[in-house]
Amino acid sequence: MNNVISSASLLNLNNEEQSKYNVSVIVCSFNRASRLLDTMRSLEKLIVPQNINFEILVVDNNSTDDSIVFLKEHYPQVRIIQNEINGGFAKGYNDA
Repeated sequence: MNNVISSASLLNLNNEEQSKYNVSVIVCSFNRASRLLDTMRSLEKLIVPQNINFEILVVDNNSTDDSIVFLKEHYPQVRIIQNEINGGFAKGYNDA
C-alpha cells in the first residue's frame, strides 16, 4: 500500500473516504524524524485505548532527514502528505 500522497491528490477524496474516521490527527513535520517516534507513541497511548476509529496524517514539509523512511517502516498505516517545498507551518496544515 502506497501511503504517500501529494497535497493535490487530497482534492480527489470522495465523501466515503473523508468520513470513515471519527478523528483525524494531523502532524506537521520538517526534519523531525527523531521526534516522530515520541509523537506516534503518545498518540497510540492516547487514542488506541479509547477504541476510536482514527487516522493519522503526517504532513512532511520537504524534510531532508529520514522522516518519511521512518514512518513507512514503523507506521505504514499513517497517511503521509509529502510536500515538495517547505511552505511553513500553516501551509502544511492547510494542505492536510
